[in-house]
Amino acid sequence: PGEQEPLDGVLLSWPINYPTRWSHHARFASHIAEAGAQPVVLAPSIAWLRIVRAYLAAAAPTVNARFLPIATDDVWIRDFGPHFVKSKEDAFSIIATPYAPSEHNFQKHDNASQVDIARAFGLPLHFLPLIIEGGNIVTDGAGSMFMFDSVFQHNPERTIADIEQIVRDWFGIDRLIFFTALEGEVTGHIDMAVKFVDPGTVLVADVVAGHPWKSSFDRIAARLAATPSRRGAPYRVVRVPAAQTPKGRGHFWSYVNSLTVNKTVILPLFNPREDERAIEIYRSVGFEHVVGIDFRDFPLGSVHCQSKEIPAGVMGGRCS
Repeated sequence: PGEQEPLDGVLLSWPINYPTRWSHHARFASHIAEAGAQPVVLAPSIAWLRIVRAYLAAAAPTVNARFLPIATDDVWIRDFGPHFVKSKEDAFSIIATPYAPSEHNFQKHDNASQVDIARAFGLPLHFLPLIIEGGNIVTDGAGSMFMFDSVFQHNPERTIADIEQIVRDWFGIDRLIFFTALEGEVTGHIDMAVKFVDPGTVLVADVVAGHPWKSSFDRIAARLAATPSRRGAPYRVVRVPAAQTPKGRGHFWSYVNSLTVNKTVILPLFNPREDERAIEIYRSVGFEHVVGIDFRDFPLGSVHCQSKEIPAGVMGGRCS
């Protein structure tokens, strides 16, 4: 299912390693609950889970979260979290995407967490024969997938035809569109640049003239505007300017890195004037509610990178 389709919940890996982010994640959980989904909070041990549960009870007492003691090392659950897929018979299972973490040893548990998540939800688990982070997978829920060609860095033995066959067999995707990754951008993830509003409308990041990625974003937008969507007509492309970042730092503050929760968009916030412009763009494409979370203390990767949607029909009381 596409992210813009109805959700039961959202997975959040609690920011144990970022104590200043606890209040922000409490707001994250509150926004998810207010949008009609249930926050499912992951903490790396029973002891941490008790601490987080007590903290949320005080910081967001109206939020009915679920808690899972699952060994994760960081907040980037978009990259190491599970992908929920649905069969033609409406049965769900989980596709685990093998995650190649960085040299930081605090990430050693992330790749195994998908097994425990599948067990907690009582769902079958299948391992994708492709090393890829979830941030480099964007789908419309109608059979199309976008991906940056950075996927070949971890899979040099694979060809385009190989990856097309893999996503067809495992995700039911019959159209995979590759884009050239942004030069020098450290994540290599498409969710920093492109977001589906619906199967016919796509948001594409934008930057000011003279920015080294200006031509890259413009090429992505032009290509999509000339590509038929699943609705027949070419994609409606809406540009979303990135926020201005501190000079001399490797920041990339992208408003496209947002999360759709039912009819609400949870947006990263960076600068008040630019935040308001981004909010108006999201409202212009039909979102009923736009709420935000301050992400100025992260150089890149925000709301979307730190969450993973759970499609409607998955939970049903099975998550313990």
